[in-house]
Amino acid sequence: MKGLNISTPLLLSGTLGYRFGSDENPDLSPTVETEIGVGGGKIMIGFDGMGQGFGFGLKGSFLTTWLEPVGLDSDQQYLGVELQMGNPSFIGSLGGYGKIEGDDDSWISTLSIGIRF
Repeated sequence: MKGLNISTPLLLSGTLGYRFGSDENPDLSPTVETEIGVGGGKIMIGFDGMGQGFGFGLKGSFLTTWLEPVGLDSDQQYLGVELQMGNPSFIGSLGGYGKIEGDDDSWISTLSIGIRF
């Protein structure tokens, strides 16, 4: 899977990932995904059920900030969870993260919308 997102705190980002299993199987499949943007990057590992039609995903995530993240300082690291929902073409996600390194906010929430190719 690959795509483009608009999100907090990454702003504009590109994503590249791999969903283990076939697209014909709408059940939750193991997934690895990386996202790199203007304000930072993240690596996500979890489960994805968006193979066909509408589905959900749940992923653990490591997020780091650089350059100009939205609403945060650069050089911050967070661990968190993201709930994704969408279909093979469009996706939205909500996340919650706790700080593991840096001097910015202890807890942050993220919001993302995107398209998949």
